[in-house]
This record gives sequence, structure tokens and C-alpha cells, in this order.
Amino acid sequence: MPNTTRTLPADFAAAYRARMAELGFCEKPAAEWDGKAAGFNAKVRRPSAYADTFLSRMDIRPEDTVLDVGCGPGILALRLAPQVRRLYGLDYSPAMLQCLRENAEAAGCRNITPLLLSKEDDWRGRVPVCDSVIASRSGLDGDLAALFAKLSAHALRAVYFSMLVGGRFDYSPVSALLGRSRAPYPDYIYAVNILYQMGYDAEVSFITTPGRLADCTDLDDFLHRMHAAYHPLSPADLRRLTDFFHAEGHRFAQDEFAMKWALISWRTD
Repeated sequence: MPNTTRTLPADFAAAYRARMAELGFCEKPAAEWDGKAAGFNAKVRRPSAYADTFLSRMDIRPEDTVLDVGCGPGILALRLAPQVRRLYGLDYSPAMLQCLRENAEAAGCRNITPLLLSKEDDWRGRVPVCDSVIASRSGLDGDLAALFAKLSAHALRAVYFSMLVGGRFDYSPVSALLGRSRAPYPDYIYAVNILYQMGYDAEVSFITTPGRLADCTDLDDFLHRMHAAYHPLSPADLRRLTDFFHAEGHRFAQDEFAMKWALISWRTD
């Protein structure tokens, strides 16, 4: 249970809900994630400094049960399952869960149980209460306070939650170049203050990962990615992007283009 509710000058839960409504946020349909399952699945067996760092900061014990919310094809689940007694992978994308099943079978992980549910579904009687709950890079939600209450209710000991620092999923230098800058989602500090007002003492650390352009060293590949992200592109846009690639492409793997994640954890025991 959380500590007694604390007061800050602003109601951060309400401010967060209002901002997400203002941005027109809505959950992507499951079919959209189904279409991305193959691409995500290709990353499961690759080395992942993000996954290794995330798991290294958890309090995990061999007898534990863990709920992985938004598990996808199992990037964290497959690394974590051998360390615990039982892992439940929850996702609302059937294709992602099918990848998880196949990956678990191939890895010989017999202690992974897939759950086809969304964060918004009624979990009562369908999702077990576990020692720990993780929600890694799956935390965009219209109501963080409600989500945190739900995650906390299913965690006997702790919750581990990550969200992108800065709230921008686009290529911000490119967006500015094309005159298509997008308003960011609320930053992680909202989550910290919401938890504070709910009575939880959150711990915050950071994980920096290569940006989405880190492996992009070819102009044609770069323009293909930009077309997917910003279509339609005019001839003038293509010229700007070409000039940008020639000027900045050699730095895509550097920190300026990196992604920084806030790992926010709180005890529920």
C-alpha cells in the first residue's frame, strides 16, 4: 500500500490527463502492433544494453513471479524468465504473443505464460498478483494515475516502469528541419510527481540507448525511413534531408541522437 497521500501545488494526475487529451492521445489498435511484430521480434536475440541495464536494477529472486505488461515478443521476458519461478507476459497484440510463445519454446523457457489483455481491460480474476510488475517502454497512457494504481495492485513488492525522457518519439532535428515539429508527450517528471501524490517514494535512474538512426549509414536507407515517418515529402524536403544526411549522418550514433529512458520504480510492500 502507498504511504499517505501528499500535496503538491498542482494536481499532476489531472494535469497529465488534460495534456494527453489536448494532444488527442489514443491507444494504437492491436492490429497496428500486429503489423510491427516481425520487426520487434528480429530484435529479441540481439544484444540489448537497455534490457541488461533494466534487469540489473531490479530486485529479483529465484522464487519470484513477475508480470511483464506490454511484453511484446519477449525482449525482457526471455532474459528474465530463467531467473524467476514464473513470468506472465501481458500484451493485447495476438501477433506479439505468438512471437513470445515461439521464442519461449525455442529457448526452452517453460515458465512463461502469455496473457492476451490490454492495460485497459478488467484484470480481476484474469491477471495474477505477482511479486514484481514491469512495464518497459509501454507506458504511454491517457491516465497514468489509474495505470499506476492498477500496476501497484498487482505487485506484492515493486513496480518497474520506464518512459522516454523528453516525450518525443519523432526525429526532433528532422522535424524542425521540415517545419513539422510535434508537441511532446508529458515528460517523466509527471510520473514521479503523480506517484508522490499517490504516496509512493519513487526511485529514478536513466538508461541511454542508441537512437533509431544509429545504424543508418546509407542515404537511400535514411530517405526511406524519413518517407515512412514524414510522408508525403516534397522535392524541397528531399533536398533538405539529403543535405542534412551529408552534414549530420556521421554523428547519428552519438549522444545527440540517442534516446534516454527514465526507469521509475516504487515499492508496494
